Amino acid sequence: MKAAVFALNFITIGILGVTAVQAQQPAGSAGKAADAKKPLTEWTCADFMGADDTFRPKLVYWATAYSKAGKPEAAIVDVRGTESVVPIVAEECRKTPQETFLQKLDAAWKSFEKKL
Repeated sequence: MKAAVFALNFITIGILGVTAVQAQQPAGSAGKAADAKKPLTEWTCADFMGADDTFRPKLVYWATAYSKAGKPEAAIVDVRGTESVVPIVAEECRKTPQETFLQKLDAAWKSFEKKL
């Protein structure tokens, strides 16, 4: 029960973080970043690349916790791993901007975990 509550709190914090990311986008960047009403789960790589570089790790934290929801690992934040995964996701998203962000994130984590 504690893990489920923590995971839900983590997701809530993640949603607030994504909202903060979207709120801090400059007014002229509407074409660059995802529409504020578009859920992160529907973002493409182009949407991720439109986010400010300083917020990309926060997006990766949230999306990783979201994708692991319901699993015990959701309660763990791998800061060091995230720092390694963000550039991998960014590079892959530059190559294929129309693919989904979550698919690229999942592939990046698998690639990172194989190297461990």
